[in-house]
Formats: sequence, structure tokens, C-alpha cells
Amino acid sequence: MNERLKFLRVAFGMSMEEFGKKLGVTGADITNLETGQCDLTNQMITSICKRFAVREEWLRTGSGQMTALIEDTSNEQIADFAKSIMESSDSSFRRHFVELLSMLDDADWEALERIFGKWELAIRSELG
Repeated sequence: MNERLKFLRVAFGMSMEEFGKKLGVTGADITNLETGQCDLTNQMITSICKRFAVREEWLRTGSGQMTALIEDTSNEQIADFAKSIMESSDSSFRRHFVELLSMLDDADWEALERIFGKWELAIRSELG
């Protein structure tokens, strides 16, 4: 499980300190978890899965898809994100990015899915 934790952190482009901060722990705590010096608690597993939209089965066993399907994400979380985008300034990157995403057709979404699949494979191969 520690390898998947590291994979997840690297996939999000975060340092151990940044990743730990998102979870309410220190970078040293993340080091201990990634190296197997400490075991992930059930509470920490739940926090990781919720915060990063990761499937618990993948985090625990490595089986199945890493990311949770949209149905697994709470409607409240999606609504909060949409609200923050709507309230952001017209020139914000997030708002512009979401506007561009809204213009994609099915073929564009399929292309993005292939790109992100390749990205995930590349990260996995880097981690060995």
C-alpha cells in the first residue's frame, strides 16, 4: 500500500510536506507511511480516498481503477467546486479551463481519456 501512496502523491505533483498538509499530517508522517515504517490507519485511508477521489480498493490492494468514478464523488463536493469556479474572477485559470472543457465533444473527451491513461502509465513506470 505504501507504493500506491507514493504513486498517488507523485501523480498529484506534491512534495511529502504538501501531501501531508492536505491530509492534516506532516511530511515526516508521509515519509514514514511511504517507507512502510508506519501503517496507514483506516481513518487515513478514508481521508486519502475522499480528498483525492481514489478508490479504496485500489489503495488497499492495487486492484481496479485508481480513481473513483463520478458516482463515487459526493454531489456536494461537485457543487462546491462548481460554485468556487462560478465565483472566481473572469480571468482565473480554473474558470477558463472549465469553460474550455465545457466545449469538448465526445471525441475530445475520448482523446483526453487516452492521454490521461498514458500519463498514468508513465508515472507508474517511473515508480518502478
